Amino acid sequence: MFQNTLKIIIFSILFMLIDVQLSSQSTDIVFKTKGVRQFQVSIAFTSKDGVDGVTADEFFDYDRVYFTIRPNAFSEREYFKEGDIQDDLQTIRLTQNNQTITREPNIRPIPNAEGKVDQVVFTYLKRDVWLYKPFVFMSTFDTAAPMTLDDAYFKYFNTWQPVFTKGSNYCDEKKYLEAYTTFMTIVKEANKNEEIKYYSFYKYASETLIETAIEQYNDSLVRSLERTNNRFSRNFDEKSLRQCDSLIAKLKDGYNTFLPYMHMDFPNSPIYLAKYDKLINEADSLATYNHQLFKNKKMLFLETENYNKYNFRLFVDLIAKLVTDLGSIKQLNGLDTLNLKVVDKFLKQKEELIQMEWKKDFDLLVTLINKDIKETGKLFGDSAMANFQRQSAWQPQPYHAIFLAFNELERNQMLFKSYLNEAIKYCTDPIMISNLEMWFLSYNATFEGLSKETINKINDGIKLVSEKNWDEAAIVFDILTKQAGNIAVPWYYSGLVLYEKGEPFPAEMKFDVALERYPRYIAPRLHNFELLYNSGRFEELLPKINEALAINDLWLFHFWSAKTLMALTKYDEAIEVLNNTCIKINPYEEMQYYLLGDAWLAKKNYAEAEKAYKKSNEVNPYFDTKIFNEKMKFLLESKPK
Repeated sequence: MFQNTLKIIIFSILFMLIDVQLSSQSTDIVFKTKGVRQFQVSIAFTSKDGVDGVTADEFFDYDRVYFTIRPNAFSEREYFKEGDIQDDLQTIRLTQNNQTITREPNIRPIPNAEGKVDQVVFTYLKRDVWLYKPFVFMSTFDTAAPMTLDDAYFKYFNTWQPVFTKGSNYCDEKKYLEAYTTFMTIVKEANKNEEIKYYSFYKYASETLIETAIEQYNDSLVRSLERTNNRFSRNFDEKSLRQCDSLIAKLKDGYNTFLPYMHMDFPNSPIYLAKYDKLINEADSLATYNHQLFKNKKMLFLETENYNKYNFRLFVDLIAKLVTDLGSIKQLNGLDTLNLKVVDKFLKQKEELIQMEWKKDFDLLVTLINKDIKETGKLFGDSAMANFQRQSAWQPQPYHAIFLAFNELERNQMLFKSYLNEAIKYCTDPIMISNLEMWFLSYNATFEGLSKETINKINDGIKLVSEKNWDEAAIVFDILTKQAGNIAVPWYYSGLVLYEKGEPFPAEMKFDVALERYPRYIAPRLHNFELLYNSGRFEELLPKINEALAINDLWLFHFWSAKTLMALTKYDEAIEVLNNTCIKINPYEEMQYYLLGDAWLAKKNYAEAEKAYKKSNEVNPYFDTKIFNEKMKFLLESKPK
């Protein structure tokens, strides 16, 4: 509808413009009076010979401008007498900008076939006139209507008329940005070359059509935004939100594109500037509101769900892994945003995200959490933290303590360390414990006195370890053990590299040195436990575990105690440790129930063994079902027939 209307308007205007051009090539003026009678002549643009219809090429070759004066229907005769020429026509003068233009003195009469002068030619030098401005002829008795040259006689008309046509076509095609940009090339050129402002199409292009393009571009986007926003308000889906963002971005792009015009001296420019400013402010407010609403809706997942939902359990566990991941020693100035690439370290969980088609939801949740971190410096708000607190008795890992710690990272050092220690006590995941400990070490001034260069070298070594580049890491940490003085970390990593290279006994020695320098160091103790256990040195291992427990009362140390007692066939003691210590510290770790079942099975108490295995499946029905099935099968096979 709009397209057809626009075409009608354009063609109507162009018709009027053409008509004006044709009629504007001549004008009439009273050149003398006799009593009550007035005598008129017609003045027209002409060739030097008084012939109508001079071509543009001919005109460009002239160094003069010619006008012919003829008697019109209101004249007393169809020709001029000598007195008319010498006395009356001489009074007619050309003015532009209220200034009289000097005419060449000779008036050239042109006789007809009968020898009578029916026209005379006025001549002006081109350099004396403004070709692109109206020509106003005046006599003693009258002032003629302004006369203008046809656009075709302007030097650059053939260059710019097609540009105008191109812009008009863009309007027809509803390509409003393209139309605006096209018309603006005319406007910009007119600011450098005033002649263009006098083209018949200039005012129409620079005002009407540009304004039409701006309005239509805005209106179409606003209508689309309204429809998309209504859809978002119903579904709160990410796709609709992104579409709203895209439309708002286009509005802003339009604003930036149209801004030069809105700052120009056109009648409606201030109006459009005010309207557009208001529109952009409203769009920004809408975007802010929508994003907050979207975030609130998505964060309800963490604020209302529980650990019985496996996606909740998996998401929370991965978030804890992301937030605790610390691959280097650094100055802790505040909470970092979560790095989604860390998920790649946990292949099982990543595979589950993909298989269950949850990865997109998880990535979005992390994005929203990162937004909060940037805005508030906190990991979670009050509602999510309240939910974690309500469910802390059923959490498989000490997530609530971890999240409390990192919420205080930037605010309260004492609380941060206190919550970290609590989390370490209940944590059953060795990797997570190692990361939590590294945070504690970094935040506990453990590395005071080390040069920045040394710390950078430690970080380089840790990076090599994460990349499993054991040979280069070994060289780095071998040097660092000689440079870092009493700092335990390089010794631990030196031992870790040796352990991964299959050199357990040198590794054990390195771990021992690390513990001499920092007796509360958990990571090297865990590796020592593993080394002794794998080599069957159970009698040697148990005192070391008890020594560790005297320093740090951790679930993981107690579990190692139970595991070692099992290896020593001290089943009753293992059962006591599991029941009275491990399960009481963290009742939602599934592996302790498998170990408990194994102990009961070793004592041939099949009922208690079955109960323990089933309890493991109960606390985490999402754990590896293969292990559960194997345990139950072995139990069945062990029972007396």
